[in-house]
Amino acid sequence: TTNSSMFEINGVGGGGGGESDQKDDATLSEGLHENHTRASMSEDLKIRAERQKMAIARRLEQFGDEKFFAHDKHVFILSWSGRPIYSMYGEETDLAGFTGVVSAIVATIDAQNDTIRCVVAGDHEFVFSIHGPIFLVCVHSTSQSQSQIIRELDFIHAQIISILTSGIHKILEKTPSFDIRHLLGGTDILLHSLILDFDQNPCFLLDSVPCFRLDPSIRHDIGTVIKRERKSKEPWSKTLLFGLLIAGSQLVQLVQPKKQFLASSDLILIIHFVTNNQSLRESESWTPMCLPDFNSEGFMYAHICFLVNDVCLVLLSSDKDCFPELKQCKDRIEKGLRENGSLQFLEKSMKNEENVGFSLSSVFGDSSLSDPSRKQNKNPRKNPPKANSASSPKSSDAVDAAIRAVASASLLTHFLYRNIKISQFIAPRYSLPYKTLEQRKEVFRRFQHVHSRVSERKRVASGKTDMYFEQSSKETMLVWTKGNDFELYAALTPFVSKDEACQACGTVLKWIKQQEQSLFMMNQRTW
Repeated sequence: TTNSSMFEINGVGGGGGGESDQKDDATLSEGLHENHTRASMSEDLKIRAERQKMAIARRLEQFGDEKFFAHDKHVFILSWSGRPIYSMYGEETDLAGFTGVVSAIVATIDAQNDTIRCVVAGDHEFVFSIHGPIFLVCVHSTSQSQSQIIRELDFIHAQIISILTSGIHKILEKTPSFDIRHLLGGTDILLHSLILDFDQNPCFLLDSVPCFRLDPSIRHDIGTVIKRERKSKEPWSKTLLFGLLIAGSQLVQLVQPKKQFLASSDLILIIHFVTNNQSLRESESWTPMCLPDFNSEGFMYAHICFLVNDVCLVLLSSDKDCFPELKQCKDRIEKGLRENGSLQFLEKSMKNEENVGFSLSSVFGDSSLSDPSRKQNKNPRKNPPKANSASSPKSSDAVDAAIRAVASASLLTHFLYRNIKISQFIAPRYSLPYKTLEQRKEVFRRFQHVHSRVSERKRVASGKTDMYFEQSSKETMLVWTKGNDFELYAALTPFVSKDEACQACGTVLKWIKQQEQSLFMMNQRTW
């Protein structure tokens, strides 16, 4: 009660989510995280420019205004001296009183040789994540679990470390009153988009990397072109550690050392940095970047270049002075990708969202589910696979399978699939009934809910096949997990039976198994 009152006095514990906030939040989020598979580069640039304007406008909100309190989720970052570092809404300088109280509460608990994790105040929950002298606090009234919120706060801290390295901890420990905001520069938009992404992008929920669907032969050829650059006898080549090709916000290919691998969290931060930084699209860039999981104490140096449309090449080196060499390396890689047709294929695919990823109808309409003899596209570079292509079944069994597929397709509305072994995930494009961003956020909340429930069960039934089935008036949710193999999260129509849900999910699993070479980056390329 005391903690609740202290927060309410400072203005954050009171007030609830309102309808005006939901509409406003949906508008901003829609500008920040529309579909990553845009039809044209010009439209993409308009969206990205608009999202920056809207994010800046959010910073103009005043602490204490009704609009400020209406948000269902706030994030605050402060130092252990109580100095504000970042606020998701409003200006940090207006929050000095509030952050001072938060710092005092954390210090009081710490003096008792304990660590504060959570404070409940009415409908709001205050979740803390303490990283040395940097405190992160999320105030929310959502249905997310405490562990999910803490995971998000840890990602935010990792984003800060990716900009400043963990050396910032030593600076704050030595000089508690030091203001690190000027070191963060103009990264507020980057942090803001990261926080909004938590409620829409499954990569943070699943701690897995989104993989670009691609014919395995093309993916292999791309890896070969990148890999041969390390064979140079020049000294700089030994400092080239990682090479990534990204399309939209999905990983196309990754080449890395045999004994040094990038964690999924580092890959997610790289992809987020590249796709949410407008200045990187204007020219080739050379920027320091810390990868917290790989080495939180030092920088790597990234050569970043958008080759075409939304296709970006990232080369990471340990040498801060090898920009000229990596620029030449980029030129050779681009030439190689054009010579084998891979870059043209990606460019053509990115111009038509029907060729990017897949739809639910392609899962249930793919005749390969009932006709194993179906031949693959012999020349995928010239003929990108169409998302909804299907041929006629050739037997009575195939007809029965097709009928069952149609029935299942009418029940399943969306799904997330995580390949646990390689930390990659896939999801179809949103379709009916999720037309609006608000509807998509709502079903994503359901995925967050069942993910939390299943996470608790997995700790008990580790290594076993498990199912979790839950019905509501809006969706039926089914989670199908198998040890360290996969996790399938499915949203279905209300009141569907468990047998029908299992049959629909079984069809999805069968399709994924047949298509996994193109859906995932199964073979890790090393040098």
